[in-house]
Amino acid sequence: MHIYPSLISSNVLTLEKTLQQFDRLCNGYHLDVMDDHFVPNLTWGPTFINAIRQATPLPLHVHLMVDNPEMWLNRLKLHDGDTIIFHYEAVSNDAHAKRIIDLIKASRLLAGLAINPNTAPEKIHPILANLEMILLMTVYPGFSGQSFIPDVLNKIATIRKMQQLVGNHATMCLDGGINMDTMPLVRKHQVQHVAIATAIFGQPDPADAIKQLYSSNN
Repeated sequence: MHIYPSLISSNVLTLEKTLQQFDRLCNGYHLDVMDDHFVPNLTWGPTFINAIRQATPLPLHVHLMVDNPEMWLNRLKLHDGDTIIFHYEAVSNDAHAKRIIDLIKASRLLAGLAINPNTAPEKIHPILANLEMILLMTVYPGFSGQSFIPDVLNKIATIRKMQQLVGNHATMCLDGGINMDTMPLVRKHQVQHVAIATAIFGQPDPADAIKQLYSSNN
């Protein structure tokens, strides 16, 4: 399982130092982008994201928790192999979602789709074939530090059956409330990627925390 530290909980005043330390400890980074409209919180904009992109060689998940996600695409200067994840709940219909996916792929990036805990997985079936990542929110988006919602794990089997039907091999990612206590549940469901915030950056020694999370993954 690949761990992507969610930098929303890191100390932004020492972020460059954090990246230098964590580049040898993790598989990549998860960037939560919030616009204070789609979710009631505000994080960083394109300039800050692009600066992070230049400061690390590792791949990024750019998780757009925003209205009008397509408006962000031309403002992000990412590398081939980075993933842009937008929310199913932020699009008006399947055709809208497919247009965003096409725009992401035209930039040689990976297309990911996130769904909230109360969104039925069957809703993404019409666009599933075109995705490279499916992100299941195991908390409600907008705030770090929430408790893991275990019922979300029931969606995984449903989505994997749909993947088989359409020949899709998208990476499965979970985001929210993952820590040493919930990691065994995640591992049991053979999820490939996890985004982790508080269980790393909310600890006295973040570097030791991620090492322990990786150890629990073996």
